[in-house]
Amino acid sequence: MPPVVTKGKKKNDAPPLLLFSPSAITPNPQPSILPSTPLTTRLTDTQSSPLTRTLKNKKTKPTYQPPIMASEGLKDVEGQIESNYDETVDNFDSMDLKPELLRGIYAYGFERPSAIQQRAILPVINNRDVIAQAQSGTGKTATFSISVLQKIDLSVKQCQALILAPTRELAQQIQKVVVAIGDFMNVECHACIGGTVVREDMKILQDGVHVVVGTPGRVHDMIQRRALKTDAIKLFVLDEADEMLSRGFTEQIYDIFQLLPQSTQVVLLSATMPQDVLEVTTKFMRDPVRILVKKAELTLEGIKQFYIAVEKEEWKLDTLSDLYETVTITQAVIFCNTRRKVDWLTEKLTARDFTVSAMHGDMDQNQRDMIMKEFRSGSSRVLIATDLLARGIDVQQVSLVINYDLPANRENYIHRIGRGGRFGRKGVAINFVTADDVRMMREIEQFYSTQIEEMPMFERCRPYLNALDLAGVGKGVLETTVSSPQTESNGTKDAYVSYLVTTETDFPVFQKPHVEVRRRFTDFVYLWTVLSKEYVAVAVPPLPDKHNMAYVRGDRFGAEFTQRRAHSLHRFLKRISLHPVLRRATTLTIFLESPDWNSHMRHRPTRGSTSSQTESGGVFDSLSDTFLNAFSKVHKPDRRFTDTRDRADKLDEDLSHIERIVARVVRKEADLETDYADLSKEFQKIVELEPELEPSITSFSTGIRKTSEGLKTLKEHTDQDYLSSLRDMGNYIVSLKQLLKTRDQKQLDYEGLTDYLSRAQMEWDQISNAPVGSTGLGGPAGFLRSKLEDARGVDHEASRQERVTKLGHRIDALVREVEDARKLAQCFDDEVVTEVANFERIKCVEMRDTLGGLAKANVEFYKGIANTWEQVLKELGEEEEA
Repeated sequence: MPPVVTKGKKKNDAPPLLLFSPSAITPNPQPSILPSTPLTTRLTDTQSSPLTRTLKNKKTKPTYQPPIMASEGLKDVEGQIESNYDETVDNFDSMDLKPELLRGIYAYGFERPSAIQQRAILPVINNRDVIAQAQSGTGKTATFSISVLQKIDLSVKQCQALILAPTRELAQQIQKVVVAIGDFMNVECHACIGGTVVREDMKILQDGVHVVVGTPGRVHDMIQRRALKTDAIKLFVLDEADEMLSRGFTEQIYDIFQLLPQSTQVVLLSATMPQDVLEVTTKFMRDPVRILVKKAELTLEGIKQFYIAVEKEEWKLDTLSDLYETVTITQAVIFCNTRRKVDWLTEKLTARDFTVSAMHGDMDQNQRDMIMKEFRSGSSRVLIATDLLARGIDVQQVSLVINYDLPANRENYIHRIGRGGRFGRKGVAINFVTADDVRMMREIEQFYSTQIEEMPMFERCRPYLNALDLAGVGKGVLETTVSSPQTESNGTKDAYVSYLVTTETDFPVFQKPHVEVRRRFTDFVYLWTVLSKEYVAVAVPPLPDKHNMAYVRGDRFGAEFTQRRAHSLHRFLKRISLHPVLRRATTLTIFLESPDWNSHMRHRPTRGSTSSQTESGGVFDSLSDTFLNAFSKVHKPDRRFTDTRDRADKLDEDLSHIERIVARVVRKEADLETDYADLSKEFQKIVELEPELEPSITSFSTGIRKTSEGLKTLKEHTDQDYLSSLRDMGNYIVSLKQLLKTRDQKQLDYEGLTDYLSRAQMEWDQISNAPVGSTGLGGPAGFLRSKLEDARGVDHEASRQERVTKLGHRIDALVREVEDARKLAQCFDDEVVTEVANFERIKCVEMRDTLGGLAKANVEFYKGIANTWEQVLKELGEEEEA
């Protein structure tokens, strides 16, 4: 591959960016791991922490006295770590789990265990100490969560499992997973993390919980305050152990170890196993089961790794801006090494009109929670962070990770790029590399036995970088069907109907070309809600209304209702698959194939019609729409949009007429079906009176019965497919008109601000040009103000100058707001023009398909009827000859 010059925007006379050759710079050899001083079983007074020494002075004897374990099998020889356990169980049903836990696992969205889950769950359940090492995004959290839930006794309201995590965010994530998987067990799990009220933690712990998840500092504090009792703990889990030790939690972890019962089972998990972690395993674990992977296997297979060579550190910003403008980004994480760099980069990108959010350790917990909530929901698409986010946070939409700075240590590299490609999905990692970074990049390549390729030209690598659709913009095959409605949990209050969603695609972002999943209606509602929020300038196809579907008879579990809904949901996905933007949405990809879909949509929309799922949805929002239509008009109407609205209104009206006529046809077909069925039965009665005509009458009666059956098939197609398609198209037109209304509102905002600015400028001119000593205001208002100021002894000139200054500031702010509103309105105009073209294309495809389907149904009906009656004539002729 020829070298590529990646240029930033040149500043003044800055020299052009020259690509250096990283291969030409010989990195220093990888430093060897120096042997550490062996740890003893019991800490001496000089080695122990302040808490341990305090307990000894109080003659409080720690109960945990772990034996010294041999380090055989844990030796780190040239970076290779050996495993001693390879048994696997390839399905959850064979793990002998509690029925409520098994139900929670499947409800959470898991269909079969991942590789680490197949190997690690059973040893933990069987009371073995376990060391589990696996790559990010492979299901480590669910591994120990399932094990914990299987082992705890729910009748004992005491802490029986303690889980430590290095960061608050990871601890909260683990707590949510435990509660979600244990949804049917009524498990109580509490997260003890810093940044929250200590008294609340103490009260919850004293009341009793089954599982405690937390960071070492807060857990240590709760034990010291006697709020967290350790005597009932039988399972101790250290997640991301290497990160906890590297953050300086070693002393606190050792203190916690010392206070646990001697029989406590220990489970340790991480993606890397440096020497200090191995020392912990030799000190505190008994003959552990080792489920480890080699360093060569650590890098995620689904992540394509690139580097971009930049000659100077200050040119990284321009390179990032070029990258930002060139490629399509769904959700991305940009990593910097320092908090100051995060704030600086956020400020610079915001100044360049890029929408980003930032998170680092200096922020308080509420602020970090809010940022993560927005990022998970998709409201925020680009997150700039320090390594605080590099561990354990599952955001499935992230497909692009940018290392603005290479990590300070090579172990953090895998945790950073592991934010993309979660659960085996494809992703991209891009590293900005200066000459000073080459050595670290080579060390990373050697450490993980991987290759970080040089970034090709943007256009050539677009298929990799388009994280929405790795098949390319708008290209590729994506065909979906919705069928086979099936009642789940029948006979219970939790009963619902699921639909089989089948996908055929050649998009590389999918794991398989053929995917089948089952989804319920609220899953579709969630998908529609997310798409509507993410793509405000798109007429997202509507869903069938849940409780207001015309021509439906029977309950929501009835065959007619569910079949009609299946047809409507099929059209919904068909429209999305034809849309050049929506078909590339990451949420759609997850919806169509992810076994972990339920964990992605933890906050499922409540039951109700889709009309309640709109972002506004309140009575005052409806009134505002009325006021907009009745009293607000765009001063400068755009012919493009007025003509589109007129055509949409006319099409909506015409389709309504056709819908009513087709509904009449369906009713008549239903009557004919019944009449033919009754007629067939009546003919059969004649056989008793005319037995010699039995063959002829039976043949004729059969012809009538088959005609009735054919009419039923034709009626069902006309009713469930074509008639409902007319109504769905009407709803789609309403969505387009709503988009046009939103476009009008953007234009009104711009025009209103412009008028306000004009009035402010006129007022400023009037006041600033007024005679010295006057108020600058004319008319009765100016006269009254002048008299009031005279009575108060106000200096008219000073008052006038103050008003001029204030008006000047207001005008400056208004100028900026008007310009922003103009840009937004113009951008919305362009997007709506494109969206109207998309609507027209999708409408034509759908109408051709539905008309073709109706024509085919009629052809099959009349062909079938002709064949039936030809057979009847043949049989009657044969009888006559006989």
